[in-house]
Amino acid sequence: SCTYKGQSLTPEACDPGEDTDVATCCKLAAEADLSTVQLDRKMTVKHTLSEDKTEVTFEVSCDGCGWFGVGVTKTGTTRSFMTSGGQGTDVVYCDGTQPDGLPQRHKLSSYGGIAPGDASTRVLRGPLDVCDVAQGTMTFTRKIEALDDTENVIAVDTSGDTGVKFAMSWAYHASSPTISYHTGNMGHAMI
Repeated sequence: SCTYKGQSLTPEACDPGEDTDVATCCKLAAEADLSTVQLDRKMTVKHTLSEDKTEVTFEVSCDGCGWFGVGVTKTGTTRSFMTSGGQGTDVVYCDGTQPDGLPQRHKLSSYGGIAPGDASTRVLRGPLDVCDVAQGTMTFTRKIEALDDTENVIAVDTSGDTGVKFAMSWAYHASSPTISYHTGNMGHAMI
């Protein structure tokens, strides 16, 4: 057997009809999970590109966090990912201020942060959009194209099966369920 993400895999763990060699099984398991990215010790994001390659669904989890969020950076950003170098990062976050349990979106272009109830913050109301700050989970779907100037295009490799390719910023607060300064719990990852 082999171990992948803390799980012991055996040939029986492979799909029927697949090569049941353990090395192949481990390789298949690793390849199948390329859409899930561990952002840090508490936070993960899974992205799924729609079959027609027009939308991406993000499933974000933050274990033991207060509020948490992820941001789609402007294409070509190489520094200051939180704000896309001042051009604005398209941030979607989950906090306890939305009574309907829905994610919120804000274009962040300065280090001033996001204030609860900010007039330029929008609530996402798609059929799969959900935010549960107590459980540390958020799911939202969005078009890969920017629908207006508050959104950034999600760069997608449509030439093959590699899917989404962009820098994602992320942040969370260790305890506060209300959006506030992230207290250093932040970073970025290539998705």
